[in-house]
Amino acid sequence: MPLAQKRIVILEDLHTSLERIIHNNCQQKSHYAINQNDEHLTPRQESYKRLSDTINPMALLLSLEKVKSGSQSKQELISQLRSKIPSNDQFLLITEIAEYCLKADRISIYRRSTLPDFCFKCGYKLFDISSLCCEVCGEDGYKCADSITAALEYNIAA
Repeated sequence: MPLAQKRIVILEDLHTSLERIIHNNCQQKSHYAINQNDEHLTPRQESYKRLSDTINPMALLLSLEKVKSGSQSKQELISQLRSKIPSNDQFLLITEIAEYCLKADRISIYRRSTLPDFCFKCGYKLFDISSLCCEVCGEDGYKCADSITAALEYNIAA
């Protein structure tokens, strides 16, 4: 009997796709940087960028996780995507991405489980042990959703 092999696709720094949401929900200006210089993008990268302006990658992965768990149907997700994406080319691209992700045996989302190395507001390194706030400026060191990673696990027969 052939042994199954596990393949894992890691998608890191998904929090950067939440830039606008984080910026609007955090009191201070967000520390996340998204490259706004689009003049050197390839046509395929430009398609992805335009698509990510319409459908947030983090939200898509969370929705795909719901489909995998059975709490949302694939058809409901496709209908939502169709209502948000007017372009047929972009719709085909997002459904291709969704189908690939749905082939995964498991989609796991991980969020930072430790305090950051420094305060994003003032740069100080120590956080109060009881409140998790910066000891200098009082900023909540665990408030914003940063360092979000997804792992897509695929079991492949050898």
